[in-house]
Amino acid sequence: MYLGLLDRVSTSMQRILLIEDDRSIRTIIALQLRILGYQVEIAEDGEIGIELFTKLGNFDLVITDIRMPRKDGNEVAKYIRSSARAETPIVAITAYKDEVQTDLFNFSIIKPFRNEELIRIIRFLEHAYSKEAGQAPKDIQQVAIESFSDFRKS
Repeated sequence: MYLGLLDRVSTSMQRILLIEDDRSIRTIIALQLRILGYQVEIAEDGEIGIELFTKLGNFDLVITDIRMPRKDGNEVAKYIRSSARAETPIVAITAYKDEVQTDLFNFSIIKPFRNEELIRIIRFLEHAYSKEAGQAPKDIQQVAIESFSDFRKS
């Protein structure tokens, strides 16, 4: 059923910054990730997300909505890609796939999605990044995930 995706985490990709303006989505994702053992910091918009990324700076992964008040997810990704931590993996979660600037993101997931889809992407990134001992792999492709079954085929 869950293919081991919901096992507790034991990896170097522990710290996640979650940026989502919808409180219910933010709460559900953060709760699921914390249950799995990830340390999650949350921001309700891109401006706060950039602030946290700058101040705390040691995130292993950023998950961001695209359409948000103040600064959107594309602006967040542009900031990260121009920072000293430019290789930080970024996952976009959005209901507006045409608004995603895909060259800025490692993955994008179209809402609504199942939490297992997001966990599967995180586990893939953990595996891919661990091969290079914490360095971003050269072969990460920009991928738009529209359904869990599409991801399993790749």
